[in-house]
Amino acid sequence: MSTSHSGAQLPQSPPLSAPYDQAAPKLKRSLGTKLLLGLLGLMLAVVLIIDLSALSLIRDDKRTATFQAQAVESAMVGREFASIAKHSIAALRIALTGIEDSKSLFSRDLSQVRKILENQTDLLSLSMASGDLTKGDFEVFVQAAKYSELKRIGYDAPDLLIPDKQIRSVADELQKNGYAFIKLTQGGRAPLLGVVAFAQFKDRAKGKGVLALGHLGLDQLATDLKHSKVTLATLSGRLLFDSNLSRLYEINEIKEDPHFKYAVSGDLLSGAREVKNEIGQDGNPEHLFVSYFRPGLETVVITKAEYKRVMRPLQVMAEKFVLLGILAIGASILFAVYFARGLAGPIKVLDSATREVGKGRFDLKLSTVGDDEIAGLSHAFNVMSAKIKQLIQDVIRKTQLEGEVRLASTVQQNLFPKKTVETENFCLYSDYVSASECGGDWLGHFQHDGKLAIMIADATGHGIPAALITAAARSCFSVITKMVEDTPDFRLSPGKLLTYANRAVHESGGGQINMTFFIGVYDFKTGFLRYASAAHNPPWLFKKAEGMKMSSLTANGPRLGETMEVKPYEEKSVRLEKGDIVLFYTDGILEGTDRGGEQYGKKNMKKTFESRLNLGAQNAVRGLFQDFMTYNGDKPLDDDVSLCALEVIREGEVPTEL
Repeated sequence: MSTSHSGAQLPQSPPLSAPYDQAAPKLKRSLGTKLLLGLLGLMLAVVLIIDLSALSLIRDDKRTATFQAQAVESAMVGREFASIAKHSIAALRIALTGIEDSKSLFSRDLSQVRKILENQTDLLSLSMASGDLTKGDFEVFVQAAKYSELKRIGYDAPDLLIPDKQIRSVADELQKNGYAFIKLTQGGRAPLLGVVAFAQFKDRAKGKGVLALGHLGLDQLATDLKHSKVTLATLSGRLLFDSNLSRLYEINEIKEDPHFKYAVSGDLLSGAREVKNEIGQDGNPEHLFVSYFRPGLETVVITKAEYKRVMRPLQVMAEKFVLLGILAIGASILFAVYFARGLAGPIKVLDSATREVGKGRFDLKLSTVGDDEIAGLSHAFNVMSAKIKQLIQDVIRKTQLEGEVRLASTVQQNLFPKKTVETENFCLYSDYVSASECGGDWLGHFQHDGKLAIMIADATGHGIPAALITAAARSCFSVITKMVEDTPDFRLSPGKLLTYANRAVHESGGGQINMTFFIGVYDFKTGFLRYASAAHNPPWLFKKAEGMKMSSLTANGPRLGETMEVKPYEEKSVRLEKGDIVLFYTDGILEGTDRGGEQYGKKNMKKTFESRLNLGAQNAVRGLFQDFMTYNGDKPLDDDVSLCALEVIREGEVPTEL
């Protein structure tokens, strides 16, 4: 490109300057004025092109990311529901096992049904009735329920009656599949779903047999999805759940809903589309992103997101681009005022370069040879192009990373159990807070064959690497839980479980990230708590018979993940009695500091917890947690904090260890 300043180059100027050249004699403008006006117009065009191109690119990426996020959400909701529903159906079928005719109705007494119900964390009740399926007339002969859980979500014993009308409506599904789902939600109360299983008598006419009905509380699902638009329905069009509770109370079928028709019209298990100008429930046009997923069991999950809400961050970004454009135009005015008279020749080079930038060539470099104003302007142009390119890349990368971190945080929260578990044998209460969006702490528990296994762990550091290690440990114990369920003679050895977990953590972290771990197995029958530790902070035992005197449950063993093979972990045991309390914790509370850098420490922790023991384990943990957060103040947490307390409600019947 030519960089000459001679007037001979002026006739070759781009067409953009032609209107100003023709108007010059009339307005008596100088060449500098013409160039100034031309430069301002050119810079405005460039900024607009860059802004519009960047916003168009980001808008497309945002749309793609939204579809992906919706697909993940619908899949997660669907798979979670399918998992809970399958376990519930299996429990109902176990209850129906052995009932083949009217003479075997009493093969299932109340104690057996209660035992089946106690082994189900999701079922709130289990009722069994005999009758005619086609008439929907059933007589309950045994019923068990978790009344405290039912009352918590607003239901009571009268709400457990067999809904004959709804049973008749799903008679065909029960005959075909042996199971069906019915909506039992009542206005103003928490969502409630009925799971029905049916077994036909061999000695009766078609339709006569015994029916098992279980109640599933969906209040936690409603809480998790209160900011989403999620619908769960059968493929036949019966509404089972909707995150919009008012819609859930008012509507029973969605056969005519266009989104439902789209979800069930094809053979694909999942799909997504953008819907424009569709009339919504309020009579106004809607612009939505719609996604669906079929998790099985003849059900479908539909998610919707409003276009305006999804694209709101894009509007903020557009304002920033406008501000950047204004700054760029202001800079161009300053340059043009001082150097317009000397730009007659080089303006061609700059004009050509800006047109290339408008086409998306952000890597264009102008020559900066020389020590005059043209060289300085060329250098400024190069810097601006590079910064705009880098800004666009940084914004896209940041948007993607933030979305991934939020998704990882949501997934990790699902790794933690319910905060409160109450049975006739024990009360378990836990609380947790992460120092970042993804934490390195984990605690969990499961019950099997009269035993309760309690686990608490702390990976080194926090954030995504530590969260991945906790996920690996959680997956390991999910497999172990399944092994325990499928192998009746499986021995719950704390030391052996730590050996399994050590291999999982080492293979996941490659020895770079370690984890402290404590496992305790409490036997309801004997009252003994067997435990083992992988260098974790020893839990505290408060014996009621000794005036709540504290002792530490120490056991030796290396941290998980340091080496692939380890020596057997030391196991110890202690007998728990009624009223005894065991506190499990991670070092985040001991080493947490206030604004002055002083640690909370064991002394404060022990004093605060003991002062509330007379109020029960749950209130003691809650009070300790609140006191620590007050001590921490409004500064970020130094580390993740996890607390869990076990309170013995009924001690073991056998006074010796088995």
